[in-house]
Amino acid sequence: MVTLLSAADVLIGATAGLTVLEALICDCRVISYGSRRGRIRINNRAYEQLGMVAVARDRPQLAHALIHALAAPPLGRQVPDLPAAADLVVGLAEREPTHAA
Repeated sequence: MVTLLSAADVLIGATAGLTVLEALICDCRVISYGSRRGRIRINNRAYEQLGMVAVARDRPQLAHALIHALAAPPLGRQVPDLPAAADLVVGLAEREPTHAA
């Protein structure tokens, strides 16, 4: 999936789930289009408020969002550098235990 998303200019998806975050990690723009039910509405609202994805509610909006996404400059890194999971585990293991009083 990483290879496909890294090669893509834009992901158009209907589920507004984890694939959106995967695409952003791969510097791939996202347009959410299609289903407007349940958690998808909530996810779309949050993604839109945070400026993470374009949400298209009909075909004209989809066309506009796609034209805009393809004309925009590359995203660049969307996710900050994070410590490796192993480094976090080692850091936690090295801490002094705390005792409840």
